[in-house]
Amino acid sequence: MAESSLNKVTQIVTVTNDEVSLQGTSVKLNEKNYLLWKQAMKVFLGAKGKLKYILADPPLKTDPKYVVWEQENYVVMGWLWNSMEAHISANCMFMETAKGVWERVQSWYSNDRNISMVYELYEKIITT
Repeated sequence: MAESSLNKVTQIVTVTNDEVSLQGTSVKLNEKNYLLWKQAMKVFLGAKGKLKYILADPPLKTDPKYVVWEQENYVVMGWLWNSMEAHISANCMFMETAKGVWERVQSWYSNDRNISMVYELYEKIITT
């Protein structure tokens, strides 16, 4: 019985470690595809039940839920980094939260240029 419980714990840890290496989406963030990447990552994180890690502030370190939050936050950070080109992830590698990574990337790439690119693409689709 004890051996069976140990096997279950080992399986859970293994699955969690395997999930860290996930890319999350086939869209790798580069300088030109922020809006597409953002939407793909939101869908992936939403499907995994992890949107709160990029949208909400972390719990206080004194909160009993903090240890679990911290572990899951690291998983989400790994997913974000794995879905970026290396030079982009390297520039946000030292953020302490997935929300921090998300906001840093948003500050770099979410601008009027992206909105105008979407509009130009929309125009091309409509006129062809």
